[in-house]
Amino acid sequence: MNILAIETTEMRGTLALLTSSGQLYSRLLPEEERSAAVLAREMRSIFTEADLIPQDCDAVAVTRGPGSFTGVRVGLATAATFAFATNSLFFPLDTLAVIAAGNAQTQALQMSVAVDAQRGEVMFAEFTRTGPDESFVQATERKLCSGDAWLEPSAEMLYAGPILEKLSIPEGVSSAPEEFWRPAAAVMTAMVTRGDAAAASPFEATPIYSRRSAAEEKAEREKGNA
Repeated sequence: MNILAIETTEMRGTLALLTSSGQLYSRLLPEEERSAAVLAREMRSIFTEADLIPQDCDAVAVTRGPGSFTGVRVGLATAATFAFATNSLFFPLDTLAVIAAGNAQTQALQMSVAVDAQRGEVMFAEFTRTGPDESFVQATERKLCSGDAWLEPSAEMLYAGPILEKLSIPEGVSSAPEEFWRPAAAVMTAMVTRGDAAAASPFEATPIYSRRSAAEEKAEREKGNA
């Protein structure tokens, strides 16, 4: 199975293409350009590098958030259109689950993963597994809290997520290696291969935002004051 993975929920996105022969091609999207401007170009480039064409693709995976409003929308729209045009299976993945899966090589059995929700808050969820050879499974609902409240010292919990770059990690808190804080497209191809992702209709996948937009929150406040 040839699997394309698209990750654009972070400021700098990644692409990966895993071929049916097991060859993995991956790349960072250019940091100086927005994902919307370079994604189609980089997708063409990665297929050319693999000596494939888009119609050779069997599945496409994409992170659907939580993450930046623009990044989530760009990734989902691109992946859904691609899946429809190439008749590929479509796998929308939770960004937090992708980060957890990227830490499978650790010995941790419990993880808490968070992304920046702005305004001094994070969106996080906890993940567990029964052994180091098993896949992480989400154990709690996604929640909002302050960064300080999220980082609670624990002997069992491993913390990960790009928000750690902005926080001061207190004593007693165990964090994953920094290279595994962010979601990676290469990890997404492995999730599809292992069966840790569920296929869906490209027309029904909904984005997960870190919080409602300012306009939505304003409308909610006005409704409450009416």
